[in-house]
Amino acid sequence: MSPAARKEAARWGRIKRKYGLSKEQWTAIYDDQDGRCYICQRDEKQLKRSKSKYLCVDHKHEDGKIRGLLCGFCNNKILPALKEDPEMAMRIVNYLKEDRNYGIAPPNINKRQNKKKALVDVTGD
Repeated sequence: MSPAARKEAARWGRIKRKYGLSKEQWTAIYDDQDGRCYICQRDEKQLKRSKSKYLCVDHKHEDGKIRGLLCGFCNNKILPALKEDPEMAMRIVNYLKEDRNYGIAPPNINKRQNKKKALVDVTGD
């Protein structure tokens, strides 16, 4: 068996042991999601450029129910940041949809020089 084939067999073995999914079951979920992360919609071609080049199995920690496939970022950063709280997720959606305007940030506010300049302007120093 080639090293690539061994690696592939080990991957499917881990998925089977950890989540109880066969390759065929995982592939059915993958096909159902059109080969994309359910949250960010990145496909495997886009994932190949990231650390985790495969979609991860996402499951509810309380009862083990498998929800779908997510990229590593969404599975390890987005859901934990939301504490898997649907109400918090809805507040984020509402926040992004609202058209609030508390003023306009200076151009290039994210650049270090402009941050310092903005602080100087606000404080009057």
